[in-house]
Amino acid sequence: MGAVLDRPATRLEVAIGRTLAVCFHPVAAWRTRAVSRRLLLFSGCFTASYILVFLALQFLSLLPAP
Repeated sequence: MGAVLDRPATRLEVAIGRTLAVCFHPVAAWRTRAVSRRLLLFSGCFTASYILVFLALQFLSLLPAP
């Protein structure tokens, strides 16, 4: 069995947990946020998807043509 830790979470641990929660449950995160946080959530998702598509296109351009 693992050791039981009896300590409060650090700010970094809370931030990582909340980020993962938003990724796995975006609808719940959308409902619980204020309007300003919703705008930040939307822009963050848009930016992340833009970067992922850009990186995928860059990766595909490096593959040899058939």
